[in-house]
Amino acid sequence: MRKPPAASPGDTTIPGARSRRWLARLSFVLAFVAVATHGLGLNDKFSYNVANIIGIGVATIFRLYCYRRWVFLMANDEAFTEHLQPETSSP
Repeated sequence: MRKPPAASPGDTTIPGARSRRWLARLSFVLAFVAVATHGLGLNDKFSYNVANIIGIGVATIFRLYCYRRWVFLMANDEAFTEHLQPETSSP
């Protein structure tokens, strides 16, 4: 059995953060599978796969929202707009 790599001295990862993120993603997927199975009564493989794909999509959209909301914060909470000027060449 492989051991996890040792943390480097500059590693600032919060212990257990990866497992919490994994658990959050898994809970979205399992919620959709549970609704399809118990709520709608769909028990075939196709329904499980569709519920799984929808759950993965919702989890991805939620993760994107969270990253934009709490990780990549702007200084003044405004959306970043890049102002590009056309390049001019002098003859």
